[in-house]
Amino acid sequence: MKSPLLQFTLACLLAIVLITASSKRPAGSVFVDLAPTTADRADVYLYRGHALAAIGDAFTVRVDGQRVGMLHDASYLQLSMSPGQHRLEVAPGGIAEPVTIDVAAEAGSRAFYEFRFPTGLAMRPSFPDAAIVQIDRDAALAALPRLHGSASASPRPTQAAYLAGLTSSP
Repeated sequence: MKSPLLQFTLACLLAIVLITASSKRPAGSVFVDLAPTTADRADVYLYRGHALAAIGDAFTVRVDGQRVGMLHDASYLQLSMSPGQHRLEVAPGGIAEPVTIDVAAEAGSRAFYEFRFPTGLAMRPSFPDAAIVQIDRDAALAALPRLHGSASASPRPTQAAYLAGLTSSP
């Protein structure tokens, strides 16, 4: 026979997991298909798979230092970039350091990146082994249909102009 204390503890843990899992989901719809590309832009898809570790946390995403959105649990962002070199950054927040990768955006192309971090017993709040990893098209297209689109976070007027490759002052 199981101890009543053990049963109570397990019930509480299950309730916490269920409450946490239902909160802070991205508002966007589930991925359906790739957006059409344009000859003068590069599309970059950045995604984060589902993990109980940090399930309720949304990570800030920046391109060249400009905030472009939030990456929620099981979500993706589609970023349209001007051709050239860009720095893509994911900042988990808290005590974690931002993770960056340099991206060579080519006009008319698509690239796929996944933000990965250890989960389970290996998970640490500082995300010491987190990385942004370039993913091949087939692997990304297998993962994306399980994800929701993340909306842009607090768009500023200069952000849209910046991402469109225009110059404007903040």
